[in-house]
Amino acid sequence: MTGKIEVLVKLYGPFWEIAGDGELKICSPAPSNLKTLLDLLRGSLGKKFEELLIDGEGNLQDDVLLLLNNRILSIRDVESELKNGDEISIIKLISGG
Repeated sequence: MTGKIEVLVKLYGPFWEIAGDGELKICSPAPSNLKTLLDLLRGSLGKKFEELLIDGEGNLQDDVLLLLNNRILSIRDVESELKNGDEISIIKLISGG
């Protein structure tokens, strides 16, 4: 498959603050996967976004939750192929007491 796909990225907490918006429509060459999308976001939203998302070893931060079409993903799912119209949520979990 060639062409482009459009996905909706929903950002929560500090991710929203960095992006300046809670929803981003991203066009990406097809086929595309979650890793490609995260790399694109890291490149376009800058170092602060990257530091909140990825730890020093290149892994997803423990307090970050990724969802694809409302299904919780793990870092092992980064190769998941994205389809036109998919919805990705990136959530920074907050704890306190």
